[in-house]
Amino acid sequence: MSKASNSLTRDDTVKLAYRKFLILCGMGILASTVGVVFDTIVAGNAIGETALSAISLANPVYLLSTMVFMIFSVGGCTVFSQKIGEGEEGAGQVLFSIALSAGLAVAILLIVVGIPLSGTLASALGASSAETVSMTAAYINGLLVSLPFIVVSSVLTSFVSVDGSPNISFLSSVAVAAAKIAFDLIYVFAGLGVLGIALATGTAYLVGALVCLPHFKRDFCTLKFINCLPHLGMVGQIVKT
Repeated sequence: MSKASNSLTRDDTVKLAYRKFLILCGMGILASTVGVVFDTIVAGNAIGETALSAISLANPVYLLSTMVFMIFSVGGCTVFSQKIGEGEEGAGQVLFSIALSAGLAVAILLIVVGIPLSGTLASALGASSAETVSMTAAYINGLLVSLPFIVVSSVLTSFVSVDGSPNISFLSSVAVAAAKIAFDLIYVFAGLGVLGIALATGTAYLVGALVCLPHFKRDFCTLKFINCLPHLGMVGQIVKT
């Protein structure tokens, strides 16, 4: 084995790279968790116990939608990483376009179907009193409206990290958490209640997406939105991955 190869496979080199990305991922997860916890703090103190019930009842909607979007963001960038390893040029922009388009299509579908049924869904999730049903439905509507922003930010954060800017991806996660706290306070004290807490999620993810934009000005950026219709067969590979 050559000295150059040795330097790339030395144990301390691998540990350094692993430690770098572990710290970035850990801090990103911590930042996201802070935003979620702050929701309950604001709801309980500024709105009341019914708001806490509404958020808890509606959480399955958020978790389910997030799981669906992770198929495209995490699945897409995982396939992207595989293509990089195989030396396939141009795979990044194809997979990026597919993940973004498919994710937004699902988000729009959920909005169109979910908003008219939000009251029924709130009751099905366990809301009993009229006030709880109303608050839960309002929170669900806010989450649904936020979905396109969540999709765009999630896809950008994942792909930007794989495309050579993990620092920007990390900053995006921190920006989402900080913006979530700020907009929770702004919207709730503006009188929007639990709807405001849900809308704060979408606004925060919009901020996170904006933080990712400087990556697209970098010389090494390979991400570009293109017509992905000729490559729709790769959706199956993303979902399978």
